[in-house]
Amino acid sequence: MTSNQVNTNNTQTPPFNPAYQANLNNYVQLVGRLGGAPELKKSERGKVYARISIAINRQFKNGQSELVKDTTWVSVTAWENTAERMATELEKGKLVTIYGRLVTRTWEEDGKRRSRLEVIVRDFMLMEAKPQPEAVVLTLH
Repeated sequence: MTSNQVNTNNTQTPPFNPAYQANLNNYVQLVGRLGGAPELKKSERGKVYARISIAINRQFKNGQSELVKDTTWVSVTAWENTAERMATELEKGKLVTIYGRLVTRTWEEDGKRRSRLEVIVRDFMLMEAKPQPEAVVLTLH
């Protein structure tokens, strides 16, 4: 699929333009399932955002040839229009691709400095088609 080509879910793939390519030193693309439905909130400055977690699953064989399943949870934050789109288009458990950049968020808690690595969403794409309503067949007599 080429840039801006519509996929089967009727959403556009995010453009991968040269201006964004120049910033590849901080580019993240993740595929995972949403741990919860995105909820819109407002920051102290009045900006709309949504913070969610996505589960990234992988399987591998360990040294004893046993299949190991591993899940990594990643914190994801979207702002403004992207957050609003996420809140209307995404649901818990749906498979999604996230395009964005990594940031470290820091705060004070109980007198200790805390930090967390998270992804700031530039764009996203739902990887599963939304369920279609079942067809209703009417028979007239």
